Amino acid sequence: MKTNREKRLDKKLRLLKKQHDRCIYCQKLLTLDDSTFEHIQAKSKGGTNSLQNLVISCRPCNLNVGNASVAEKMRSLFFDQIRT
Repeated sequence: MKTNREKRLDKKLRLLKKQHDRCIYCQKLLTLDDSTFEHIQAKSKGGTNSLQNLVISCRPCNLNVGNASVAEKMRSLFFDQIRT
């Protein structure tokens, strides 16, 4: 039986592989140590910890998101790039 820590590590490894070891927002190359779970739908808005509701981001991007959804954050980044 796997411990909770081992389950989280497995989940993070699967998501890193799926995203080619890159942050969902800035595309920075990530390692296990500098990657964080990011909820597609924030837990504060009813999101879960399931693989279907998680992506990987770097710590700075994750802290910058707050409780915005991934879609809201991506829209914000897109429009910021257009304006500059």
